Parts: sequence; C-alpha cells; structure tokens
Amino acid sequence: MSLTLLKTELKSNVKMLLIFMALITLYGTVITLMFDPDIGQGMNELAKSMPELFAAFGMKDPGSTMLDFLINYLYGFILILIPFVFSILLSYTLVARYMDQGSMAYLLNTKYGRKAILQTQIVVFVLEHLILMTYTTALLLFCSTILMQESLDFWRFLYLNIDLFCLHIFLGSLCFFSACVFNEIRYSIGCGAGIGFLFLL
Repeated sequence: MSLTLLKTELKSNVKMLLIFMALITLYGTVITLMFDPDIGQGMNELAKSMPELFAAFGMKDPGSTMLDFLINYLYGFILILIPFVFSILLSYTLVARYMDQGSMAYLLNTKYGRKAILQTQIVVFVLEHLILMTYTTALLLFCSTILMQESLDFWRFLYLNIDLFCLHIFLGSLCFFSACVFNEIRYSIGCGAGIGFLFLL
C-alpha cells in the first residue's frame, strides 16, 4: 500500500465528500425536523390513498417514534440513493479516471505494483464511506436529541447505521469492481451503476 497515494487521494476527494455531506445535512435535518407524532395518523391516511407512490419511496408507514419515522422517510430511499451516487463518482475518481486519462501507467512506473495501488484505492474507498456514514449517524443523533429533544433507541439506531454502511460497501464494490474490469469509461461506470440501480429498483 502506498501512503503517499493514500494521502493524495484523501486530499483530492475532500471537496466531493463535503458536497455529499452537505446534501445529507440538508435532507437529514429537514426530514428530522418534520417529525411530529400527532400527524402520523394523517400521513397514514394519505399513504392509503396513494399506496404505490408511498411504497416506491419506502414510506408506507410513518411510525409513531422518531426512529420509525427516520427509517421510513430517510433510510428507505434518500440515505440509499445519495451515498450510492457518491460511490459511483468515487469509483470513477479512484480507478476509472486513471484508466481513461492513461495516467495509470505513471502510477505503475513507481515502486508500487498494481496490487499495492488497488489496495490503496480500496482503503481510500472504505475510509471515505466510513467518514460519510459516521457523519450521517452523528448528524441525525444531534438533530433528533438536541434539536427535537426526542429519544432514539440508540443501539437499534447504531445497528441501522452499521447495516447501511455494509449495504453501501456492497453497492460501492459493484462500481469499484466494474471500474477495475473495464477500460472504456462507459462500461466501467455504466455496468456498476446500472447493476446498483437495478438492485435499488
């Protein structure tokens, strides 16, 4: 593994990571602040009138607790889609871009071989996702307990976020593998992203 490449990649992807953190902050804060246990019944009635639409976004039942509300309205769609788009872009940045621009040859001319370079990129990939998921967990804990003063089942919430992290490592690995296998950009991005979107649909 190349520590120099690791530091370079982490620095070069900071801007993209901050953009996705901002998106999660926007959606996470707004949806958390929308929680009101009194409107649960009204939302249930609305869901009954348009069951297919609500089901498509994983919002069949708003639930009576803050955690149930977050699971249905945030974890059911938004927190799957946004980090998945991040995985697609990160796979391009870490692997497909080097292949597309022909700069992989420069990396291979260093003392590190293909295996060491890919190991480094995998570590960057996992670290970036870990940072994003840790931030998401901390943000939602802050919004629910400090801003809304609602108690969450902490361990259930933690397990939920660990599961979400594992899901994104799986979906991201499809994109990363695709970027490693194909030389052409349309295949390297298209195959991984396509399989991932089919999985989500």
